[in-house]
Amino acid sequence: MKIKLVLCLGLCATLSIISCKKSGNSPAKVNGPDIYLGGYTDSIDRYATYWKNGAKTVLNQPSPSSINSMVVNGSGIYLAIDDDGGAAYWNNGVLTPLETTYADVEAIAVQGNTVYVAGSTSSSGPVYWKNGVPVVLGSSGQLMAFALSGNDIYAAGYTYSNTGPSIATYWKNGTAVALPAGPKSGHLLAIAVQGDNVYTSGILDVYTDTATYQQAVYWKNNVMVSLPANGASSANAFGIAVNGNDIYVAGDINGYAACWKNGIATLLSNQLSEAYAITIYNNDVYIGGEINGVASYWKNGTPSTLPLGGAKSSTVNTIVVQ
Repeated sequence: MKIKLVLCLGLCATLSIISCKKSGNSPAKVNGPDIYLGGYTDSIDRYATYWKNGAKTVLNQPSPSSINSMVVNGSGIYLAIDDDGGAAYWNNGVLTPLETTYADVEAIAVQGNTVYVAGSTSSSGPVYWKNGVPVVLGSSGQLMAFALSGNDIYAAGYTYSNTGPSIATYWKNGTAVALPAGPKSGHLLAIAVQGDNVYTSGILDVYTDTATYQQAVYWKNNVMVSLPANGASSANAFGIAVNGNDIYVAGDINGYAACWKNGIATLLSNQLSEAYAITIYNNDVYIGGEINGVASYWKNGTPSTLPLGGAKSSTVNTIVVQ
C-alpha cells in the first residue's frame, strides 16, 4: 500500500497556487488520450477501483483492498492489488494470487508475456514475483517501485540497517545500490530510468527534539537533491517522471498536493490534498491523487475530480495515459 504519513497543516504563502475547479467536476474524454486511474473507493470499507476516462469499475475483492500500480498494453489492463488476504495481480478479470499470508504489493510491470509484481512479504522482506515466482532481494525492507529498461530490471524501496535508520535502496538486476542520505532514514517510493540515468524519489525522516517530519528528495544516480518545502515543516515525494532534461516530482507540502519541476515547487491545490503518481504524455504532465478525500487528477496543473458515486471517499494511487 502507499505510505500514508501524518502531515502537519499549514501553508507557505510564497508557493504558487493553482486554483481548483468546483467540486464534482468530472473528467471527460474529448478527442484526447485514454486516461486510466487506479486506487480505491471507500464506502463501508476500501475497495480496489479503477477508472477509464471517468467510468468507474469496482473490483470484487476482499476488503480492504487497493490498486497500487497499473499497466495498460495490448493484452489489456494489469493491476497490482493489495488486499487484506495477501498480494495478487489482476488482468482482464482474472485474479492471480501471489501470497496468501501477509504481503504487500506496490508495483507492476509487463514485458511481453512476463508479468513482474514488486512488494514485500512478512517472511522475506523485499521481493518481486516474475510470473508468480518470487525473487527475494533482501532479508528486510520493502519494494515500492519497479521499472524495466531493455533487459535490465530495476526495483526500488528500502532496507533496514543494523544501526537503526532505513536505507534508501534500489536494485539493478538483483544488485543492491544504497543511496546516500546521511544519518537520516531514507525510503525510495518511485523510480524512472532514462538511458544510463536512474532517477528515484522518496523521503527522509527528519528527527528533532519535539517531532518527526519528512523531507522530500530525489536522486539522479547516486546524487541526492533536496526538494524545497519553502518554509513548511514537512514534504513528501511520491512519484517521479523525466521528460528530456526536465525532472518532475509529485508529492505534497504539509498536506497540500505539489509538483516540483527541476526543483521548483508548485502547489496543485489550496485544499487538503495529495499527489501520488505522475506520468507524461505528449509533453503534458498528468498527476493522480486526491483533493479533500476525493479521487482526482491534474493535467498540466488543472484538476478534475471523479464522482464519488455513493462512496464516502476515494483516492488515485496510479495513473496511465495513452
